[in-house]
Amino acid sequence: MPGVEIRFYQSNYLGSTVDCFIQLLLHYSPEKIFRKSALREKITKKFADDLSSQKLIVALDCEQVVGLATMAELFPAVDDTTQLFLKDLFVIKDYRRRGIATEIMKFISQYAIDSDMSRIDWLVDSDNDAAMSFYKRLVNSPMSYKTVFRLENEALRKVSAER
Repeated sequence: MPGVEIRFYQSNYLGSTVDCFIQLLLHYSPEKIFRKSALREKITKKFADDLSSQKLIVALDCEQVVGLATMAELFPAVDDTTQLFLKDLFVIKDYRRRGIATEIMKFISQYAIDSDMSRIDWLVDSDNDAAMSFYKRLVNSPMSYKTVFRLENEALRKVSAER
């Protein structure tokens, strides 16, 4: 997309990255209040190290973050390869339907190829029709043979206490 640049996060984008993360979090939890200072600290801690297996991709328009993707490198994948797990791909509302998500996926795909990774996996909320449509344009059909399990809140504490 003209004018929008996709790249790895750098600390000089921290302010607008925090703002984009707040919009992402409000998308899923509109009733919550998120503290910029806490997000600033987490982003700095999680994505400051180039050697980290966690990566943050940003879409920039005039040096402002207008979209992002978070991902992690995982080992093993197929045989002795690594893979990427895409946690989130988000574009702020005013920039949607302009091809930015497609450009982010192209960037991530090229990174995976350049890093000799065998695949990229991600989850999509099944009721998010726009996301489902977008991803189905990239991959003909989703995997139907995997089931997602999750431990959170009380269940997480219960399993931990059973050790």
